[in-house]
Amino acid sequence: MATTTTSNLKMVFKLDNDKTHTLSIADPKSNLTLSEVTEVAETLLSKEAIIVGGSPIASLTSQYIETVTKTDLT
Repeated sequence: MATTTTSNLKMVFKLDNDKTHTLSIADPKSNLTLSEVTEVAETLLSKEAIIVGGSPIASLTSQYIETVTKTDLT
């Protein structure tokens, strides 16, 4: 059986319309810090770099690294 593991940084933003949007970034560096994630989020917010359905992101509500292990059945 083949097994693969993937990691994604998940950044959950609240939009101006009170909905949420999750930005997923594949293969974050292993020593990523909260301050680095916060700095990127602040840049995205200040530049209104992400707009979803006409609503810009308004705040970062959570951030986490999701690790998924997949085992193929043979």
